[in-house]
Amino acid sequence: MKTLIKNSKLVQLFDGRDKKTRLSHISNLVALARADGSMDSMELSLIFKIGIKSGLTHAEVERIFKRPDSIAFTPPVDYKERFEQLYDLLLVTKANDEIHKNELKLCRHIAKKLGFKEENADKIIAEIIDMIDKGIDVDTGFQQLMQLDEG
Repeated sequence: MKTLIKNSKLVQLFDGRDKKTRLSHISNLVALARADGSMDSMELSLIFKIGIKSGLTHAEVERIFKRPDSIAFTPPVDYKERFEQLYDLLLVTKANDEIHKNELKLCRHIAKKLGFKEENADKIIAEIIDMIDKGIDVDTGFQQLMQLDEG
């Protein structure tokens, strides 16, 4: 029975979407790191770390660096994953301790593409930057955001 589930078209479809979402996320991070005109070693290292942690190989992440435009934008379906991607984007912007206006502009654009409402994007971005500055991890930050949203 396990073999049937493992080999089913549905599982392959979800595995394929998940992989496309992860590749898309790394492509967005690369674009963001380049938005200020240069990519420093802290940004590069952080993007590789995020890519490897998400289950991509070193070679896959390298390929994205070489050809980021070859990856189609594929947003996650789950709200928490969308939040995590936005958190990662802002983590990369803060990697060199400064946020360039082009990086912030791209974060807003990607936030909207991830499904965050335009009128809420700036507030959520500001909240996440504050969380990063305070050393709050992504899971705790998500819980705090959910409490704010409920209140």
